[in-house]
Amino acid sequence: MCLIVWKPAGSLLSRKAMRNAFVNNPHGFGIASFSPRESFYLETGLSKSFNHVWGKVEEHSHLNQLIHFRYATVGGVSENLVHPFEIVKGTYLFHNGTINGFEEIPEGHSDTSYFVEKVLRPEFEANPDCFMDDDWLNAVSYGVGQSRMVILRDDGKIAFVNYNNGCEYGNLWFSNTNYFGAKIKRADPVKDADKNFGGIFNYYRQQKQKKIAQEAQVIPF
Repeated sequence: MCLIVWKPAGSLLSRKAMRNAFVNNPHGFGIASFSPRESFYLETGLSKSFNHVWGKVEEHSHLNQLIHFRYATVGGVSENLVHPFEIVKGTYLFHNGTINGFEEIPEGHSDTSYFVEKVLRPEFEANPDCFMDDDWLNAVSYGVGQSRMVILRDDGKIAFVNYNNGCEYGNLWFSNTNYFGAKIKRADPVKDADKNFGGIFNYYRQQKQKKIAQEAQVIPF
């Protein structure tokens, strides 16, 4: 079970909570700090020092930040498997959960890295703005079940998959509550089971074309 933290600029993070997250998810960290169309900093690694990680958070704390702490459930512990994963140049995926539905995950991959390679990358190569489409995000949500995801581009554009499966605490958002004792606002889970990816995006495109065709019809009065 990993953890994603979304911290808008100007919000405060608890050092104690971040230390709990680091200790309980010891297999790598990723920090993206950014201001839309102005600044973008990305730091990832396998540091065993919480002070190092916290220092990187504080260094750009005046900016928006996405922070990921990894717990390796599929795949080994490796710098190559630390989040976020680059989908295409300048666009990144942060993931919390386990993605089922693959017949086999090759050695050297995690479920997330393989999902990026086989599912997301072809979509982004065809349309780099696909994650700005709510229907497309719903298709991803259907495919990944309970998983929480955040897609971030280096121009500051950001999209959440299964946001309501996470939790809010003030202006902050956490992808799960396992390591936080504060009272939080939490929505009921939306999905119950992982789905196979076969045909998901084809169905999405068919529905999109149908919607466009319906909107183009001239209705006689």
